[in-house]
Amino acid sequence: MTDLNKVDLNLLRVFHAIAEERSLTRAGQRLGLSQPAISYALGRLRALFDDPLFVRTSDGMLPTSAGQQLVLPVNRAMASIRDALQYRERFDLATTTRVFRLSMSDIGEQVFLPPICEQLQRIAPNVTLEAEQVPLAQVEEAMRHVLESSSTSTTGLPHATENETDDDVEAEFCARSVRVMADVNDHVAGGKPCGS
Repeated sequence: MTDLNKVDLNLLRVFHAIAEERSLTRAGQRLGLSQPAISYALGRLRALFDDPLFVRTSDGMLPTSAGQQLVLPVNRAMASIRDALQYRERFDLATTTRVFRLSMSDIGEQVFLPPICEQLQRIAPNVTLEAEQVPLAQVEEAMRHVLESSSTSTTGLPHATENETDDDVEAEFCARSVRVMADVNDHVAGGKPCGS
């Protein structure tokens, strides 16, 4: 087992950026690193996992089989870090500018997406909502993966504490629910903006 104390966790940021950008140049620009620095970091990642992780193709830098298996856990790790850094920020529907991603069937997009967009426009006008069509078989697999890896409480439901209001609980539940859908979306590629 790899000793975590000997791993530069910044390498996960590099992996995450390459996986999303599919380009060493764009990944470097995103992280504020030069091309040689990104290439060096990728070399360290390859040595760490004993795999090329990404291969250059006409469609950009695409993950190998091993690289693809790392995409979801790395995405979750990055999301957890972002949550930790923002733990003191109160989730405010009226002002948040977060991007939420939903995975649903084509019928789901036709039936549920319009009222969801209408409601968000009213209570969270600065939110960006992206939706993608996903075959039912893939949704079931992705949801099972998310539930198995969930680290929430036994019930998974938020409850009010002495210093919280019902609005706080509702906002937390909304954020948690969307995060679950985002994890499902990470497990299935693609996506398109709401209303497209």
